[in-house]
Amino acid sequence: MPSRDVPATLALDETFAQICGLLKVKWLRAMRPAWYVVAIGIIALAIPCAIGTFKITSWPSVLQATLSIAAFLAAAAYLHRLDHHRIALALEAAALFNATVVVGLPLESVLASAALPFQDHALVEADRAMGIDWVALAFWFREHPAFTLALCYAYASIGWQPMLLIPMLAWASPERLRRVMTTCALVLAITMVVFLVAPAIGPYEYFHFKAADFPAIRVSAAWMAPPITESLRNGLHEFYFAGLVTFPSYHAVTALLFGFGWLAVPFLRWVFVPLNLMMLISCVPIGSHYVIDVVVGGGLVLLCYPAVSRYYERTDRHQPLLPCNATPLSAKWLLDGLARRNLPKVKSENI
Repeated sequence: MPSRDVPATLALDETFAQICGLLKVKWLRAMRPAWYVVAIGIIALAIPCAIGTFKITSWPSVLQATLSIAAFLAAAAYLHRLDHHRIALALEAAALFNATVVVGLPLESVLASAALPFQDHALVEADRAMGIDWVALAFWFREHPAFTLALCYAYASIGWQPMLLIPMLAWASPERLRRVMTTCALVLAITMVVFLVAPAIGPYEYFHFKAADFPAIRVSAAWMAPPITESLRNGLHEFYFAGLVTFPSYHAVTALLFGFGWLAVPFLRWVFVPLNLMMLISCVPIGSHYVIDVVVGGGLVLLCYPAVSRYYERTDRHQPLLPCNATPLSAKWLLDGLARRNLPKVKSENI
């Protein structure tokens, strides 16, 4: 007599096979190099936690962030299965952005605790070799408070721009979104490695300026990072969700990549490309960066973005999603699409 458990076992096996197939389809369309970077970052965070040098003080926040990222990824995988690839890509990009923040910022605390010698003198000399006097430049911004205040808003836009750029670019140019977000993650990893071996405290601290010396600067990043870095170097090993990397400038990286992304979005490009140009300029007076930080950040973008594009072109096994201006938006196209949806589905081995 057959066991009653056999049908249940078969159902579980079929469900597991469906989940594996779903994950395979998702992975082949995913931002794969970026997720490798996130995985390496998680391991790098787990090591100091395991040996007890760093402790997680807010497990509920970590659990909440993990569940939200997992929910985004699960929804993206399901929507890929339903051929809603643009929406799925937007959800994956949102999950990736959250993951890089949740993993990257605390990892900067671990790297800062290595306490290798500051390299500010070398960065100042690099600026001078380019004919730039950083102090004179900072005073020029101080003498133009209205412009400096506008730069503050542009600098802070890094916090909310991705929430608008991701859905817009998923519609306008999904493959560009995929490359932009992957490059963001890869360059962030590179900047953190450079930060480990060549840390810097930033020019405001190096030249002994105070916040009161520059009253038009409303963003606290320039004044918040140095004391956190010093406390980590002096043995207070806690995770901080604060940007501590000075060289290269990751704000410069995002300004260039976001601006390049917005170029593909009709109408909005005329607003957001200038905004990101302002963010690029703001790195020096608002973010307390040397000019060489911005130059090297831009160089990393020019190196990594083409490499990411070549990687996807050589490894992708699916047809790329077309940008919006290549999609035939017409009544006939819509009617043909509805007709195709009513046709019986035929299984295909192509992914």
